[in-house]
Amino acid sequence: MGVVILTLIKRISCVVLIALIMSAFSACEPGNGRSDPSDSSKSNDKKTAGVIYYIRTENPVFSGSYGLAITLKSIQGIVNRDKPRLFIVSDSFAYSEADKKWLEYYKKTMDSEFVELKTIDQLLITFKDHFKGIIKFNDSVKSYNGWISPLADTAAVIAGLTDTMPVPFTSADKYAEITGLKILESVEVGAGDKKKTIPGDLNTLNFKTGLDIYNWQVDNLMEFANQREYLALNWEGMDYAVQKKMLFIDLNIISDVKCRELEDKVNRYFHSKNDLFDVWGWTEDEYIGVNRISNAGGFLRNIASGNLLFHAVVPSKIKQFKQKSSNSINDFKVDRNKFYISFMVSEADTAKSPISFSHGGYMEAGRGSVAINWGMPANTIVDFPAVAEYYQNTATENDYFYTSGGHYGGYVNLNALPEVSLNKMIEEGKRFAQLSDQPYLDYFSTFVFGSTDTNFLADYAKRLGVKGLIGRHKNPATAVEDWNGVLAVDRYYSYPERSIAFDNAVDVKGGFVDNTGTGDKNYRLYDREYGYMALDADVTYNAGAGGITAVRGFISDDNKSYYELRIVNGFKVEVVKVIDGKETVLHSERKVIKMNVDYNLRLYLDGKTVSAAFGQAGHGKKEYLCKIKDSSLTKGKYGIYTSNQAKMKLKCVPLEVWREVYNNIVRETVDSGKSGGVCCGFYGLIVQDYETSQFDVETVHDEWMLITPSQLKKVMDELEKNYPGRFEDVTLDRFMKAAAEFK
Repeated sequence: MGVVILTLIKRISCVVLIALIMSAFSACEPGNGRSDPSDSSKSNDKKTAGVIYYIRTENPVFSGSYGLAITLKSIQGIVNRDKPRLFIVSDSFAYSEADKKWLEYYKKTMDSEFVELKTIDQLLITFKDHFKGIIKFNDSVKSYNGWISPLADTAAVIAGLTDTMPVPFTSADKYAEITGLKILESVEVGAGDKKKTIPGDLNTLNFKTGLDIYNWQVDNLMEFANQREYLALNWEGMDYAVQKKMLFIDLNIISDVKCRELEDKVNRYFHSKNDLFDVWGWTEDEYIGVNRISNAGGFLRNIASGNLLFHAVVPSKIKQFKQKSSNSINDFKVDRNKFYISFMVSEADTAKSPISFSHGGYMEAGRGSVAINWGMPANTIVDFPAVAEYYQNTATENDYFYTSGGHYGGYVNLNALPEVSLNKMIEEGKRFAQLSDQPYLDYFSTFVFGSTDTNFLADYAKRLGVKGLIGRHKNPATAVEDWNGVLAVDRYYSYPERSIAFDNAVDVKGGFVDNTGTGDKNYRLYDREYGYMALDADVTYNAGAGGITAVRGFISDDNKSYYELRIVNGFKVEVVKVIDGKETVLHSERKVIKMNVDYNLRLYLDGKTVSAAFGQAGHGKKEYLCKIKDSSLTKGKYGIYTSNQAKMKLKCVPLEVWREVYNNIVRETVDSGKSGGVCCGFYGLIVQDYETSQFDVETVHDEWMLITPSQLKKVMDELEKNYPGRFEDVTLDRFMKAAAEFK
């Protein structure tokens, strides 16, 4: 996949994504600059859709309830079945501002009245006529991840098949009274000779485990459901699944053989009905899961975004996507004394990329100042034409869109596909490539699943009719190759990680002996000075959390001046500045610290700003505590301090992200002795900022770099400063044209 997304991160899509339903949301405010969709699309050609309602999931009634989340998603799936009627504003997983930005965009471009629903009562009254009755369920039985409720999922599947409203049994009577809808004793799925009676109260089925529920769903509903595609794990797409009458399963395929058997059963069924089938959502393990789906004749279409159905049914004025750079590609001439640099956004095989504005990166003020290749699956123009239209209207000449994952429609292990599925994929790919104006394909997935078979890929490319391939192969730097007459570029660097400081990361316990000779046994100093620091410390308390546990940066030679991020007495986190021994508290807030839990302290210092973040280690996004402008200290050493027996692991990154990208480019190009060529300067996560993306706040050693368009502009400016006229950032079509010249 465009990013090798850790299973942990995807699990957050089901656990931490409680925020999708229960986070607090601010009013939708347009962002700054032309990158905001509400500002960048100036079309007066509005689309008519009548009245559109929206609701913010800050409503306390949704708080903590997966069952009510599914109720809301199911309502959305049914009422948006033929046109856009209901939009849900949530703290979106991939980019927290995505729903708010899309709502503002649609308000600007659709000839519709947008009405906010403040309560669930208003929601139910507004849409009650779309439903034939109420079915109820108990969501207390959880799947292996502890959040998803299989019975709620099954109720949603039934709702999609019967146009009923699925609600938790504790709310059924109340909602029946509000809507006037009858609580149904039973419902029928199917029609004519092919139909089945299902209890309206799913609690009467008396299931004990999630696996039992999913087995029942498969045995009783699969033949009546969508025969082309199903949904797995990413419940955020339940609205889309309900509209399309999909099955939904969330299975523990790694450790549970019975779950694997059920998934095999489902995949065999879908392959028996289709040469090639779609699995929307995600899988418990990226590599094992995608490989299993591919072997069965399917491919993965990752979601991790809400309002899919709304985007799908918004009318669009375009039927084919056109790259802005295509207008002038014929005028592009290659200079063999220059280096052509591509910056590529990963995760180009998932609908999440365009719907999340590439983790917000597309919204950053610097977009357009440097050429960036954004991920947008080629079939976006077919499945979500309004989304493709947005990018058509807002792209600059420096914005290009491409697909990765091996298939123009999603993520697949090409080598594992049955021949009939591969043939179908090629047939589809030809169409998608033409409709999306994407003549090049990223073959990334072949690296993920083992060694790259260049002969196979060359044949695949020829049958697709693409002009060239780009992906990860084997070379230590960007390389241009000829695979049986097919242009192939090995971009090598995938998800570059930050480089640690000269000193090794350390794992120590409180009470350690200082190595500076100061006599303070609770202070450990690293005697190396930097003008930038990304300090990262994991902290665990095995005993009481009294006293102070802290990370320090920009420490002066006399140890009397520094910045400090600290945990105080187990109930408070503070950021302080100490100048000549005088302490000033810059930020303070209450936190509850638990024993035997790993916490993460992050302190970022660049001589202009003091930023700090805090959160549980290994639990997804950290929380920014503050971003404070302060230039009292501009460089120094770093270290840790504790007045208790806390265990601490410290790492330091001494370079800003853009500087590391710059160094990689120089190493690959001028430092290699070449006079010109191509270089994939960056392939990874391009975000708006570090706080709003799905990934951890900023980045430290061993984590993928997060970078913004403005920081990439810094890279190009520095290259121009040091090597005038030698480097040019280009879109993928120009990059591949240059590669052909240098081949």
